[in-house]
Amino acid sequence: MKKLHYIFIFLIAIFFSNCGTEEKFTEVYVLIDVTDKTLKENKAVNQSIPKILKKIGVSSQNGGYSGGEVKLFLINELSESISSTFRIEKGVQGMLGDNILDRQDKIKEFESKLDKAFSNVFDNSNFDRSKSKIYQNLCREINSLKQNVAANKIIIVYSDMLENSELFSIYTDNTDNIKIEDFEKKHLQKDCLLPDLSDIDIFVVTNRNQKNDENINKAERFWKQLFKSHHVKSFTLDAELND
Repeated sequence: MKKLHYIFIFLIAIFFSNCGTEEKFTEVYVLIDVTDKTLKENKAVNQSIPKILKKIGVSSQNGGYSGGEVKLFLINELSESISSTFRIEKGVQGMLGDNILDRQDKIKEFESKLDKAFSNVFDNSNFDRSKSKIYQNLCREINSLKQNVAANKIIIVYSDMLENSELFSIYTDNTDNIKIEDFEKKHLQKDCLLPDLSDIDIFVVTNRNQKNDENINKAERFWKQLFKSHHVKSFTLDAELND
């Protein structure tokens, strides 16, 4: 009888310890620049899917009960907003919650849908474009994300960030020697104005080579200055979607 009593207490302790963990919901906007031909030449986008899942708080190997939504957008030379949405709901922990193996299967299914969607972009997009409306697309989606009530808000941009549009061009404009507030008023405010970014993490994944290295350095300085002026929560630019 005493043995059953201890087993009961042990099970109750496990139940309440699991219930005490607050799982969060994360909204992730993924923008793929289909004017950046270097993205088509490697598998960096698809290979980073496990890292996207990690930012949500789940893993196809280790499971996890957090939830998230991934919205996929394309950056091109057009003023359009075409997106696809993929969602995994938060799981339920505890003795009466989701079966661990069933939860892993749901995460694997979610991961597979993302992999197919990303592959479809590279299989069906024309990457040989002359213009790149990065700011316009990014600004509009950031303003959309601001309206979301998710606990975590993340923007991931796969791009060299080399804006080349009617607004401005990283290639030709002197973006290193500007006052960012004046630059926004002159070039950007007429199209879209960035909101406060204090609740948004921005990750830029880019591919450097000898030909584009200096331009990407120039682009990084510009975007970092712009995001910082709007109090971005964090801004990271690298080749592997690191934290």
